[in-house]
Amino acid sequence: MDRILTDREELKELLTSPEFIQAIVKALPPPVTTVTQLPEKNLLTQTELADKLKVNVVTIQNWQNKGYIKPLRLARRVYYRIDEITEMMKMRGKITY
Repeated sequence: MDRILTDREELKELLTSPEFIQAIVKALPPPVTTVTQLPEKNLLTQTELADKLKVNVVTIQNWQNKGYIKPLRLARRVYYRIDEITEMMKMRGKITY
């Protein structure tokens, strides 16, 4: 790899040039799916899930840490898919049909 010597001003011009910014944007991975693109009715927050199952939120977090349930993280929010929770409960013998 070749090295390029430049001063601060040239570097600043390079990093703020529209061509450089466009190249960086093109190189970025696609954005994470947002909540508005997901079926909201199939998702529960930690609190909603805890209320529905009549357990403490800490229990939900423990299940997550043990790998029983997988969270869906969107920005700073954590959601759980209802169908995955139902399947986990069936496998663990908590729900019978």
